Amino acid sequence: MKPGLAEITLCIALVGAALIHLLPVPGVLGSEWLVKLYGIAVPDPASEFLLRHRAIVFGLMGMALLAALAIRAWRTPFVLFVLASDLAFLLIAVVDWPGSTALQRVIAFDGLSVALLFLALIVDPLTKPGA
Repeated sequence: MKPGLAEITLCIALVGAALIHLLPVPGVLGSEWLVKLYGIAVPDPASEFLLRHRAIVFGLMGMALLAALAIRAWRTPFVLFVLASDLAFLLIAVVDWPGSTALQRVIAFDGLSVALLFLALIVDPLTKPGA
């Protein structure tokens, strides 16, 4: 059976959001990668540790979104989890902007992820058999 527009849209939305969350994964390799990814110097070993952990967590979120493509029961919970993470980051950025222009790119990607995840939530019910 050929996929319909809703299935294609869902796939693009989830894969797009997953890729955004997989982008930081190379940061787990150390400060050189973190500088390449974020365009900011890593000031100390503790900050490097936290950013490397962030890379792992984001990788897990990206993999969860990809798994949700195959396992329908995981879609809504995983999408809501990643959406909550993205919205929390954006809220912190609005409330307590750290003044770093280097983070503007991260904010833009998180904004795009939020849009893609909302799109996934909207079209997912349309992909169910009989919809």
